[in-house]
Amino acid sequence: MIQKRSGEPMQMIENLMFPFRFQDTGFPDLSDLALEADRLRPWISQIEEPLGVVAPANAEPFCCYIRTVVFYGPQSAEFGRCETRLQINDVLRVGDDRWQVWSGEVAWLRGAWRMVWQLKKYDETQRRVV
Repeated sequence: MIQKRSGEPMQMIENLMFPFRFQDTGFPDLSDLALEADRLRPWISQIEEPLGVVAPANAEPFCCYIRTVVFYGPQSAEFGRCETRLQINDVLRVGDDRWQVWSGEVAWLRGAWRMVWQLKKYDETQRRVV
């Protein structure tokens, strides 16, 4: 069962693979996103990131270049592309908890394309996923 944890501020604090990722640009604004915690497995959660691309529901999404999603149609015609704000190994702070982005998939949900990110609770003191 998924329970939304809206209202708690979410802040990106680092990327474990690319520590200098935000050196020039700063951290992205995540104020429109909400963590959805799994009540049966409290160490797992997910975030739906709207992609804001104009592509039909029957497009074929292809993830490449770490944060780029390209949408293809018939005969490999490109419908559009976008960049995600989150990527694998980002660490987020939500309230007193830390969460590591673990995986993601592009999905057509509620009439729009979204990246559905899976997160696992992160233990900062031991620098490992719980």
